[in-house]
Amino acid sequence: PAPTALAFDGATLWSYDAANRSFYEHGGDEGSSKAYPLAGDAVPNAMAWREDRLWVHDSKTGRILVLKRQDGRLVPVEVGASPAPGVIGMAFGPAGRDGLAFFVLAGVSAERSSPSLI
Repeated sequence: PAPTALAFDGATLWSYDAANRSFYEHGGDEGSSKAYPLAGDAVPNAMAWREDRLWVHDSKTGRILVLKRQDGRLVPVEVGASPAPGVIGMAFGPAGRDGLAFFVLAGVSAERSSPSLI
């Protein structure tokens, strides 16, 4: 195994294993998990759940992939630009009274001499 990303959907922990090129939904005990193979050649390194969508940073292309569960698979529903180069973590959290913000932890790059929360 080569886990490269973790996310929590509010009920279960999810991971991405680069060696098997699959997302895993982990059960309450250590032995149970369900695999969702990744279609395409993306290289996930960060991910976060928002409602029923899994947002994934593809370190190969620097883009954000949005996936949803459908018929026992994770299927892409949207692809967009990353908010910053060098993403190493992502999360959603409260913003303002009723809003939800998208937070990105960006690593060292040509633009930054230290990691930054964006």
